[in-house]
Amino acid sequence: MRLRLFRAPAQFEVPALRGRRQVDRLAVDVIGTKWAVVVLARLKEAPHRYGELRRRVPGITEKVLTTRLRELEAAGLVERTATDEVPPAVTYRLTGEGRELAPALQVLHDRGRRRADREGVVIEPTP
Repeated sequence: MRLRLFRAPAQFEVPALRGRRQVDRLAVDVIGTKWAVVVLARLKEAPHRYGELRRRVPGITEKVLTTRLRELEAAGLVERTATDEVPPAVTYRLTGEGRELAPALQVLHDRGRRRADREGVVIEPTP
């Protein structure tokens, strides 16, 4: 089994921070990127293989999904498990730190649901 090492982008390196504003920034640096919250929300439901995630997040490109998963893994929020099969079966799941975000993800989901109801937006279930 070959492992490919991934270096976290500079934006995820932890500098010396002071004050509440910097703590807030540190808390949202990773999940503030486009699609990260959606990917985390799908993984909050259950572990998923890459193809399942791709289907459960309509509108995301394969490149962006791969990038977000790598960023979330580098940040310690997502765990990637690959089997020795050919081709390997790769499963993604939230780590303990990722599961700590579940209440915040639920609040965002509830807020989106209320907005959709208020604006008459029909939400179709994803496959």
